[in-house]
Amino acid sequence: MANIKKIISRISIGLILILFWVFMYVKAPQLYANGEALQKTMLVYMIITALFLGWDTLSSRKVEEPLFRESVFRAIPIFLIFFVIGFALLFIFGLFVNSSAQTDIYKAVSGIGSGLIILHLLFVSTMETLIFQRRVPVELQSRGISKNMAWFISALIFAFFHFTLSATYYQLLIYIPLHYLFMWVGTKYAPRTFVSAMGIHSAWNFWILGFFS
Repeated sequence: MANIKKIISRISIGLILILFWVFMYVKAPQLYANGEALQKTMLVYMIITALFLGWDTLSSRKVEEPLFRESVFRAIPIFLIFFVIGFALLFIFGLFVNSSAQTDIYKAVSGIGSGLIILHLLFVSTMETLIFQRRVPVELQSRGISKNMAWFISALIFAFFHFTLSATYYQLLIYIPLHYLFMWVGTKYAPRTFVSAMGIHSAWNFWILGFFS
């Protein structure tokens, strides 16, 4: 029994993320009405993530290795804490912008469907964090670029990526400071894995799904 507990305690957040991503991709058509469309989006994200993390594995392993050394039982509570904090703050902000935000968000989220919610909360947010807030800045700094410049360049890439998805210019204005927030939360509270930034990122995705839908 002690050995089993020891083995379970060593299950990494990296392994869980990969298993979850693969499960979601394979089962999407059976789990959700719009599963095939979601599956195509997942495939794009999986390919991009595989390229960036594969690049990291072949070079420094600064992003990939910590994910497979961090216990999932330590990482998940951090993720959940920052998800709750992030969403609570965003929800309060939403009430100042729109007094009926609570009702509007509930109605919007209810109509979106669980597939799209899970996609953005646990699929898109984790992958984007690993790519734009971890891999890109690490690679830029490894090439002699200063930390501040690496953060700025990666912020531009992060914002431009979201601009290409919707072609709305406000994405450029929102996602640059948002990138800095994710970077600060990640480096301060979970510098090895950035699961804290993943939690904030998931909260943001959940909020915008409800508030702007």
